[in-house]
Amino acid sequence: MRSTVFVWAVLVASCGSSGDSTPAAPDAGTTADTGTATDTGTSSAAVIATDKSASLTFELPPGVEKTVCVYVRLKNPEPMFITKAIGTLAPGSHHLIIYKATTAEENLTPQGCTPFAGLISGKEVMIGETAKPNGVTELPPNVGIKIDANQMIKLEAHYINATKSKLTAKGTWSFEGVPVASAGAMEQADAFLWGSTKITIPPKSAWDTGVKFQKGQAGTKVFFLTTHQHQFGTKMTLWSSKAANDTSLAPLVEETNWADPKMFQVNPALEMDGTSGISYKCEYNNTSAEEVKFGESALEEMCFAIGWYYPSKGVDVCFEGVCPGRK
Repeated sequence: MRSTVFVWAVLVASCGSSGDSTPAAPDAGTTADTGTATDTGTSSAAVIATDKSASLTFELPPGVEKTVCVYVRLKNPEPMFITKAIGTLAPGSHHLIIYKATTAEENLTPQGCTPFAGLISGKEVMIGETAKPNGVTELPPNVGIKIDANQMIKLEAHYINATKSKLTAKGTWSFEGVPVASAGAMEQADAFLWGSTKITIPPKSAWDTGVKFQKGQAGTKVFFLTTHQHQFGTKMTLWSSKAANDTSLAPLVEETNWADPKMFQVNPALEMDGTSGISYKCEYNNTSAEEVKFGESALEEMCFAIGWYYPSKGVDVCFEGVCPGRK
């Protein structure tokens, strides 16, 4: 059943102080979310929640890069399957991610947080991710991401203001879905994050990870993909592979715009048989005078394939082929 019965909007804008420290990089899924540290650079944040929306707005000073998180409770009256998520970003926004969270209490004050920490730990389910001005995650027919009534959500916002002027950084998430009670037979979807933390780029040098491979879980189907790099990223390529070292097919994605990556709907979905998976390669050009390694700050890099699959076997996080959460 695909009729749309609810639409919720989530609006977020955030900033920080150039004096804030950057959280530690994730390490093979063991990093804890540091969202409890108060964002002291926030001076005039305003948060509004209604039965259909939640908002956070304030200004982003020049020369600031910051990742912040807030927790807010949706006012949905009953459990539902989300079947479509639409994200929009204003200038100054690098990415905006929304998660299904397990925390019991709202925290509407922006907190400095480690990017992807909830996903990496397996404690939070990513509903949508966009680094584009407009990004849409649309699930296949009869597939949805299940949320509870009055679901708590986490908004993770990474902002970069490279200009000399103040910006109002904004992002919006809207959802479409169907109540669980009237959904009929629905497959439950979940998110994956596959990639490498082994990044060391010499100063003033081009470098790449080489082709790496991540095996999918047998019996699952991958239906949505996007890439994630930072400012030194020049290209990330994804292939559908029958096994490791197989790049015989034309690439699924060849992304050369790190700041505005494509959100790729895979149709038909890629079927994982226990041997097949996704191959990936990240390329960089370090124009700085410093060595660049894995991490979230302006002089650090990432290499992730992010996507959604079904039926759910839990959040699937894998670094260099190691997937701690798989059974």
